[in-house]
Amino acid sequence: MFFLMTDNSKTSTGQKIGIFGLDNAGKTTIVEVIEDQKDLGFLANLQPTIRVQIRKFLSMAPDWVIWDFGGQEIYRQEYLKMPERYFHALSLMIFVIDIQNSTRYDVALQYFSECMKCANLNSPNYQILVLLHKADPDIITTPSMQQNLKYLKGQISQLLLKHQRTANIYCSTIFNANLHLSEVGLGSLDQASTLTPMIREAKSIHRTLRGNQVDAAPKGVQAVADSGKMQKTRGTKDLKTLSLERTRMIEEFRALLRK
Repeated sequence: MFFLMTDNSKTSTGQKIGIFGLDNAGKTTIVEVIEDQKDLGFLANLQPTIRVQIRKFLSMAPDWVIWDFGGQEIYRQEYLKMPERYFHALSLMIFVIDIQNSTRYDVALQYFSECMKCANLNSPNYQILVLLHKADPDIITTPSMQQNLKYLKGQISQLLLKHQRTANIYCSTIFNANLHLSEVGLGSLDQASTLTPMIREAKSIHRTLRGNQVDAAPKGVQAVADSGKMQKTRGTKDLKTLSLERTRMIEEFRALLRK
């Protein structure tokens, strides 16, 4: 259950979870999955979040108040200019990075650094979960993506050291219900290859899910581009049930909030 509230709502009851990241990183999709949304068509057509959308989830013992922070630049600047308003009483920061858009890695990492700076001052006891999102099974094992993951993990580790924080870092995807929170093994990810045809079909149907499958490597990383023909082997009806595994996601949040 959730309530939509304005961004100046009180969080006196419940634990405040803030989901941050650039626009189109997939933040709202993650919130919808926690709400138990499984319709891939619905998830593929979510509209950009305007400023902050606040949802209160009941029966989480204690209740969760999830702040979904819109990632457009105008909003990001607003949050950073008023940290006492947006970063106060934060229990858990979830930072989402779209790994399929390497051209914005540096912007995302800089924003992550600024968010930690604001949270350190206003919520010193908060926990951090970094989601390297859109780590879809059809591209995650390609050499280019493995190089990008290695780059991101290195940069994130440096930022955490700079701000004297620790974090759990996971890959995440809406397409793999069993392995959506596989730890970043940089080569040891065990993905279900049988899902690949279904994922490729989903991306051919939902334009907003396509992404850049052969993405340029970030600065300082030499990546090898992989390509392949998209296949259609299953009907769209099967695609409706593919989503992040809600139970595992909630368990991860709870574990961090207990720290």
